[in-house]
Amino acid sequence: MKKILLLLLLFLVTLLPFRTFAQETPVVPGATTNPSFEYFTVRVYTESQSAWNKNVPVFVEFTATIDSNKVEIDWDAPSGVEIIPKYPRFFGVIAGQTYTYKALIKPQASGSYNIAANVIAWQFNTNYTSSGSVLINFTDDLLTDPVSQNYKTGMILKWVVVTGFLALAGYVGYIYAVKSKKRFDKWFNLPD
Repeated sequence: MKKILLLLLLFLVTLLPFRTFAQETPVVPGATTNPSFEYFTVRVYTESQSAWNKNVPVFVEFTATIDSNKVEIDWDAPSGVEIIPKYPRFFGVIAGQTYTYKALIKPQASGSYNIAANVIAWQFNTNYTSSGSVLINFTDDLLTDPVSQNYKTGMILKWVVVTGFLALAGYVGYIYAVKSKKRFDKWFNLPD
């Protein structure tokens, strides 16, 4: 009988640690778990292409759900476009506030590009990331497809400004030539 009790005790002692590891986590009524918690609500969008240099402004707008002193925006873009950030590399955010940062897309080849912005909060021993993206198409002339009305208006204004500048430069050059002609005639006409 002692051997059976000893064997039973040994059996329970052996299985007792496994029983504690196999226990389920108790479910608390009213508590919700969100496995897809977003640290930032991210939206990426573009505006019309510049008529002067063909750059496309892209904006990342995000609302922070956590406070962080060190946040970075990392851009994922395939070869064929270059992303030029117009903001500091690291900055701080406060939970509940919305932030908007601008970058420029410089097209280098035609095609369809998925531009993604990853907003990363760097913390001690971990980091928190949320992402957003926008799809942009470039034609063979490196114009956005479809071409926006603002770009067409910008091109008209560009040529009006360039033509006006050339006309003004020609007029100033003509006035300068007429006024300096008298001086040159006087200078070249030497007395006998």
